[in-house]
Order: sequence, then C-alpha cells, then structure tokens
Amino acid sequence: MMRVASGLVAASQYAMPPFLLDRPRSLAEAVASIAAGGVPMAGGTDLFAQIREGRSVARLLDLSRVAGLSGVEMQGELLRIGPATTHAAGASDPVLRTLLPGLADAWSRIATARVRLSGTIGGNLMAGRARYEGRLLFGTAGATLRFATAGGETTLPAECLARDAPPAGALLTDILIASPRQCVFRYERALRPMMTLALCLRREADGGFSGRAGIATERLPPVFLTLPPLRDPAAEADAAAAEAFAALPADFADPMSGNAWLRMAGRATLARALRGIAA
Repeated sequence: MMRVASGLVAASQYAMPPFLLDRPRSLAEAVASIAAGGVPMAGGTDLFAQIREGRSVARLLDLSRVAGLSGVEMQGELLRIGPATTHAAGASDPVLRTLLPGLADAWSRIATARVRLSGTIGGNLMAGRARYEGRLLFGTAGATLRFATAGGETTLPAECLARDAPPAGALLTDILIASPRQCVFRYERALRPMMTLALCLRREADGGFSGRAGIATERLPPVFLTLPPLRDPAAEADAAAAEAFAALPADFADPMSGNAWLRMAGRATLARALRGIAA
C-alpha cells in the first residue's frame, strides 16, 4: 500500500487540517490578522500550490472584503494598480491599455488562461518564485510598491523583490508607476524558459530617452540593467545593448545556458527590442 508521506502521491488543499478564517473589511484589520499569523489570500492560485507543496496554514486571511485593493486608475501623475487585480482584468483594463499598451500586452501573456482569470498581480509579486514574471515586468517598469503595516505606510521599489523579502508583517496595497505617458514598454518572451527580457524607455525633457532592461530565466530572479542615455534608439541599439550587458553579473548563469550565452542572447534581444520600439 502506497504511503502519502513517501512523496509519490501529491498533496491536496482538500486535505488541509482545520484553520482559522479571518475576513476583514479594512486594511487595519487585515494588517492585524497578518501580525497574528494570518496568511493573505486573494486569488489563491499560488497559495494552494504552496499548500500542495507542504505549506501549513493555521490562519487564513481572506482579502475579498477589503475595499480598494483592485482596479487600475490614474492618481495625478501616478498609474495605480491594485494588488488584488487579476491578470485578466489588469491586462484588459482600458486605462492601462491606453497609457502603457506594451505592459498590458506583456501582462496578458503570463501564466495560463485559467490562472489569469483568478490569479492576482499582488500574489504573483509576493510569491517569491523565480519563474513568475510579475517582478520582471513591474521591476523593469520602475514600479513602486506601497505596503500597509502596523506602523503606517512604507514603500519599496518593485525591483527590490528580486533580491529582498517584502517587509515583515506588511500588506501590499498599491503598485505605482510614475508618469506612464512618458514610458514605452516592450517584452521579449520568445526564448522562455531560457531567457526573458523586458525593456522600458522613458522620454526625458530634452527629447532623449533613459531606459532600463530586465532579464530573467525560469530559475533565476531578474537582474535589472541601466541603458546609457539615448537620442535615437534604433541607430544606437547595438551599442546601447552592449554597454548595458557589460554590467550583467558574472554569476548570473542559468544551468540551461550559462553566463556567456545569456550575455550574447541578451544583447541581441535587447537590441532587437530597442529597434522594435523605435519602429
């Protein structure tokens, strides 16, 4: 007779032991639940995967009744995305599609259709899994994450989640992108799982461009590279890509490829993305 403990039979969320369920209606109540050991859940797609992998949840925090955690809107010069926004709703939102169509298109291509309908961007960012693409996309876009904590609000650049854990006891409340009308975004995913690359160019007051690229693999969290100042992205694409990838860390090496291949493929992909944006 096969034993479940052998690891040959997959665990299921339906076999979860009894747990406490918190259903707060305010951010303060949600933060208090986290402080008491509550595990936040919005879409639940990643949380249930963690449970099937062996995670134990004694207290579950259902965020569905907390107002203001979903939706896309402009707040002054800030594009604000609620962390409980599903991938499908965010990628199809008319505000995002108008202001940053490249980011909306990239968002629409992550995960599977089933996951996109229920999974949320906040869960994707906070899960800490290298293969999840939210950190690459929103880190490259220069997003800022706002958290509610027992001591008040705190913020963190989205790119920091590639190397650091989110603030302890905090609840993600806002994803913010400054001056989206000045940004152009492009995502190159054809080489996934070996490599994905995102590019964000921002038009400056002098008519030139500043930019950053993010590169990741199925196993490695993203690394972000700063592009040199650009006047003509198409004409300067090859030189700018070479300069940016000169800063790629030598230890950024996926077992499927290696650092040298990632440098070569990354330079070529970034140059193509720059020419594509210019076109």
